[in-house]
Amino acid sequence: MPNVKLLAQYLESNPALTELNLRSNGITTKGAEVLALALKKNTNLQHLDLSYNSFTDKSVPALADALQNNSTLLSLDLMNNKFKVNTGKAELVKSALCDATSLQTVADSNHTCKLILTKGHYGEALTHEGEMRNINSLDNEGQKIRFKVVLALFAMNKDLFDPRSFDDVPLELIPRLLELIQQEVGYKGFGKGVFERTNKHRKGGNDPTLGRVFQTIHEWPSLPLLFVRGAGKLKKKRQRKRKVADEDEDWAPKNRVLAKTAKSSANVANKLRGKRVKKKVASYADVEDEEDDSNGGSDDRTDEDEYDTDDDA
Repeated sequence: MPNVKLLAQYLESNPALTELNLRSNGITTKGAEVLALALKKNTNLQHLDLSYNSFTDKSVPALADALQNNSTLLSLDLMNNKFKVNTGKAELVKSALCDATSLQTVADSNHTCKLILTKGHYGEALTHEGEMRNINSLDNEGQKIRFKVVLALFAMNKDLFDPRSFDDVPLELIPRLLELIQQEVGYKGFGKGVFERTNKHRKGGNDPTLGRVFQTIHEWPSLPLLFVRGAGKLKKKRQRKRKVADEDEDWAPKNRVLAKTAKSSANVANKLRGKRVKKKVASYADVEDEEDDSNGGSDDRTDEDEYDTDDDA
């Protein structure tokens, strides 16, 4: 097994290298992760052969990340490694070449590299590997994205066909989106030369395209808002964190209306508090007067009693 770290350093520092063959070198998953980091920085390599090595599903995240950040690699051969079809191979194709999580992730996927994992063997249809190779071989970037969007909508992630997921689409792209919704892989020759089967026909002659458009518009309640906001992507408002005042600090709202309301409420509260204080002071005064009267009355009666006693004496 070659020193993978030295190879990775050579891959990063050699601008003249455009093709590298590392076939049958016994490179393991750890070696794949080191090479993947080098691929992220390399901007000259066009063809890389890593077939007949010992990569497993654990190396998929590193390889997918490398492909997502590399736009110069034209082909990557990973045949006869230890990837599993339904996990490793499928996840690598999905994560790197056509991330069907959203329409934006589909557009941000790698559209340059032809990934070779099975090449005609069992499992290629399950991973859409051959179709992705054909799409990435096209010259037109917009056409690549167009085919991948249709494939994502109707084959890779049918949950993506939800009008609520279209809210972030710029207004100027809505006509193109509605046009793509009417398409289907292989139906009426769509994708001829790219997809394997392009002669599909509906039984009974029913055309589902207009039905999809009607369904999309009917189930898209926020569609009118797209025309209100205008062109461009939807700008999401940042939620400001509410300032937590200290114990000794009085919190004051920044909104003028709220500030006025809070101020008037404070004034009313102060007035009511003042009235209560005055009322309490008055009540306290009345109590003191009553106590004085009661004390004074008892003293007078005592004096009179004393005078009466003296007279008697």
